[in-house]
Amino acid sequence: LSSTGIIIIDAAHLIVFPNPTKGEFTINGLEGIAKIKIFNSFGKEVSTTTSALPATFDLSGVARGVYMIRIEAEQKMYFRKLIIN
Repeated sequence: LSSTGIIIIDAAHLIVFPNPTKGEFTINGLEGIAKIKIFNSFGKEVSTTTSALPATFDLSGVARGVYMIRIEAEQKMYFRKLIIN
């Protein structure tokens, strides 16, 4: 439990694919509305959106590198690494 009251878990059923990607990827394994934030390797937020999952996203406009995806849904927080090449 974080200081904000959000439960941080790592659900094995939550997948991000394809990974690595050229920019377009899908988040699958959760259903419902989620807040998606994507951070670069320096911790700077490069994208934020609210979307119904499962969903496909396009980050083809960002630089190649390693990114962290934060998914907030149903009072839970999930993290996944994404590689854009």
